[in-house]
Amino acid sequence: MTKKVLDKDYWTGIVKTADELYQSVFNTGLCAVWCQLALKQLKEDGLEGGFVQNASTNSPVLDRTGLRFHTWVERTSEDGKRFIADGTAGQIDSSYKDGFYGSAEEAPESLRELYRL
Repeated sequence: MTKKVLDKDYWTGIVKTADELYQSVFNTGLCAVWCQLALKQLKEDGLEGGFVQNASTNSPVLDRTGLRFHTWVERTSEDGKRFIADGTAGQIDSSYKDGFYGSAEEAPESLRELYRL
Protein backbone atom coordinates (compact mmCIF):
# COMPACT_ATOMS: atom_id res chain seq x y z
CA MET A 1 0.00 0.00 0.00
CA THR A 2 1.30 3.44 -0.87
CA LYS A 3 2.45 5.38 2.19
CA LYS A 4 0.36 8.39 1.09
CA VAL A 5 -2.92 6.56 1.80
CA LEU A 6 -1.71 5.65 5.29
CA ASP A 7 -1.25 9.33 6.14
CA LYS A 8 -4.07 10.96 8.11
CA ASP A 9 -3.53 14.29 6.29
CA TYR A 10 -4.52 12.66 2.99
CA TRP A 11 -7.91 11.69 4.42
CA THR A 12 -8.67 14.79 6.51
CA GLY A 13 -8.51 16.94 3.38
CA ILE A 14 -11.43 14.89 2.06
CA VAL A 15 -13.27 15.36 5.38
CA LYS A 16 -13.03 19.14 5.01
CA THR A 17 -14.42 18.97 1.47
CA ALA A 18 -17.31 16.76 2.60
CA ASP A 19 -18.12 19.12 5.47
CA GLU A 20 -18.24 22.09 3.12
CA LEU A 21 -20.56 20.28 0.71
CA TYR A 22 -22.83 18.98 3.43
CA GLN A 23 -23.14 21.97 5.79
CA SER A 24 -26.85 22.46 5.18
CA VAL A 25 -27.84 18.82 5.69
CA PHE A 26 -28.23 16.97 8.97
CA ASN A 27 -25.67 14.25 9.80
CA THR A 28 -27.60 11.46 8.08
CA GLY A 29 -25.77 10.66 4.86
CA LEU A 30 -22.61 12.65 5.48
CA CYS A 31 -20.62 9.42 5.68
CA ALA A 32 -21.84 8.32 2.23
CA VAL A 33 -20.90 11.68 0.72
CA TRP A 34 -17.46 11.46 2.32
CA CYS A 35 -16.95 7.95 0.93
CA GLN A 36 -17.85 9.03 -2.60
CA LEU A 37 -15.45 11.97 -2.34
CA ALA A 38 -12.72 9.70 -0.93
CA LEU A 39 -13.12 7.13 -3.70
CA LYS A 40 -13.11 9.90 -6.32
CA GLN A 41 -9.93 11.40 -4.83
CA LEU A 42 -8.23 8.00 -4.68
CA LYS A 43 -9.04 7.45 -8.36
CA GLU A 44 -7.78 10.91 -9.36
CA ASP A 45 -4.55 10.20 -7.47
CA GLY A 46 -4.18 6.74 -9.03
CA LEU A 47 -4.48 5.08 -5.61
CA GLU A 48 -7.90 3.43 -5.86
CA GLY A 49 -6.64 -0.16 -6.16
CA GLY A 50 -8.56 -2.36 -3.74
CA PHE A 51 -10.47 0.37 -1.89
CA VAL A 52 -14.19 -0.25 -1.50
CA GLN A 53 -17.02 1.39 0.36
CA ASN A 54 -18.39 -0.68 3.22
CA ALA A 55 -21.40 -0.07 5.44
CA SER A 56 -23.13 -1.04 8.62
CA THR A 57 -26.90 -0.87 8.81
CA ASN A 58 -27.58 -3.00 11.84
CA SER A 59 -25.48 -2.36 14.92
CA PRO A 60 -26.07 -1.40 18.54
CA VAL A 61 -23.64 1.48 17.88
CA LEU A 62 -26.07 2.93 15.36
CA ASP A 63 -28.94 2.52 17.80
CA ARG A 64 -26.99 4.47 20.43
CA THR A 65 -26.11 7.31 18.05
CA GLY A 66 -29.46 7.57 16.29
CA LEU A 67 -27.93 7.00 12.86
CA ARG A 68 -29.67 4.69 10.39
CA PHE A 69 -26.42 3.59 8.73
CA HIS A 70 -22.73 4.37 8.58
CA THR A 71 -20.27 3.93 5.71
CA TRP A 72 -16.50 4.05 5.37
CA VAL A 73 -13.79 3.18 2.84
CA GLU A 74 -11.53 0.20 3.38
CA ARG A 75 -8.96 -2.00 1.76
CA THR A 76 -7.80 -5.47 2.72
CA SER A 77 -4.06 -6.05 2.37
CA GLU A 78 -2.47 -9.22 1.08
CA ASP A 79 -1.95 -10.40 4.65
CA GLY A 80 -5.69 -10.04 5.35
CA LYS A 81 -5.53 -6.87 7.47
CA ARG A 82 -8.20 -4.25 6.91
CA PHE A 83 -7.18 -0.60 6.57
CA ILE A 84 -10.15 1.62 7.47
CA ALA A 85 -10.54 5.22 6.31
CA ASP A 86 -13.58 6.64 8.09
CA GLY A 87 -13.71 10.40 7.64
CA THR A 88 -16.92 10.74 9.63
CA ALA A 89 -16.05 8.48 12.56
CA GLY A 90 -16.72 11.48 14.81
CA GLN A 91 -20.43 10.84 14.31
CA ILE A 92 -19.91 7.62 16.24
CA ASP A 93 -17.09 8.54 18.63
CA SER A 94 -16.54 12.25 19.28
CA SER A 95 -12.85 11.72 20.02
CA TYR A 96 -12.40 11.02 16.27
CA LYS A 97 -13.67 14.39 14.99
CA ASP A 98 -11.22 14.26 12.06
CA GLY A 99 -11.98 10.61 11.37
CA PHE A 100 -10.33 7.27 12.00
CA TYR A 101 -7.57 6.06 9.68
CA GLY A 102 -5.78 2.86 10.51
CA SER A 103 -6.05 -0.89 10.80
CA ALA A 104 -9.42 -2.18 11.93
CA GLU A 105 -7.71 -3.93 14.83
CA GLU A 106 -6.43 -0.56 16.15
CA ALA A 107 -9.89 1.03 16.18
CA PRO A 108 -11.48 1.86 19.55
CA GLU A 109 -14.19 -0.50 20.77
CA SER A 110 -16.98 1.86 19.69
CA LEU A 111 -15.77 1.68 16.09
CA ARG A 112 -14.63 -1.95 16.16
CA GLU A 113 -18.19 -2.95 16.89
CA LEU A 114 -19.35 -0.96 13.88
CA TYR A 115 -16.64 -2.41 11.63
CA ARG A 116 -17.75 -5.90 12.76
CA LEU A 117 -14.62 -7.10 14.54
